[in-house]
Amino acid sequence: MQFYPGFPIRIQHIDRTDKKTCWFQCHDHLDKYLTRNKLGPKDYTVEYQDPRLKPVEKPTKSVKSKPKVATKPKKQLFSSLEQFFDNEQVPVAPVGKSTRRKSTQKGSRSRSSSST
Repeated sequence: MQFYPGFPIRIQHIDRTDKKTCWFQCHDHLDKYLTRNKLGPKDYTVEYQDPRLKPVEKPTKSVKSKPKVATKPKKQLFSSLEQFFDNEQVPVAPVGKSTRRKSTQKGSRSRSSSST
């Protein structure tokens, strides 16, 4: 186990077919290297010159299951076409009568006149 002055963190991993050894000044540099090379915890081993340099591992949060809430029956968002047309009264316009307003003046489509 060899350490260089100023590089207290050492990592060994296999890169394709070669065994690589890298030295780092701080954890930020180590993290950047691991991210850049997409290395997982099983892919490398880390050694520290001083055991006090090893970061404190954060305790993992245990996932507590939520108590199950009594399930309510789901509301039906859409009905079938038969139910829709059976339940709803659709107003029907009487045949022969138009609901459009008729204009009282003939030829009043354009507002501007072209008289000179």
